[in-house]
Amino acid sequence: MSGSKGSEDIEASLWITNRLTSDTHLNTTLGLNGRVYEGRAPTDTMFPYVVHNMQSAQDVYSLGAVDDRLAVDMVWTIQVVTGAADMALAKPVIDEVQRVMQAPVDTITRTLSDGSVWSTVFTCRRDRPVSYSESHSGQIVWHRGATYRLTVQSFMVTPPTGP
Repeated sequence: MSGSKGSEDIEASLWITNRLTSDTHLNTTLGLNGRVYEGRAPTDTMFPYVVHNMQSAQDVYSLGAVDDRLAVDMVWTIQVVTGAADMALAKPVIDEVQRVMQAPVDTITRTLSDGSVWSTVFTCRRDRPVSYSESHSGQIVWHRGATYRLTVQSFMVTPPTGP
């Protein structure tokens, strides 16, 4: 169920995608045009594009309570992927992705089909740079970006309505 405890990884993926695809400067001025993907980009996607992947996650519990999970602390890799010849063009995109992802606190509130209202709080900070190349169809492809620590906490604001 979207917005409930247990789906924070899905909420995080949607939040990352939304932040990156809704930034006007990144998409219009720098030409990313919404090319943001979880996992892998479709074959023949035009450079540059962004991929993001969850690397690890750890539940955060309150003191003394066995089943009282407060939040999930996740590590996500967010990378700009580009051809070797495009590195000068990719640098502004890489810089803007890092600026957009720095979120001290962001909150999304959703009303689910059962009438319950959930609030999800995100905090995000850059952890480490990432840079590597690979050969893809005879072309050198660069991945540049960073790992980010993303803490996600979902909680019910209003209980379900009805029986």
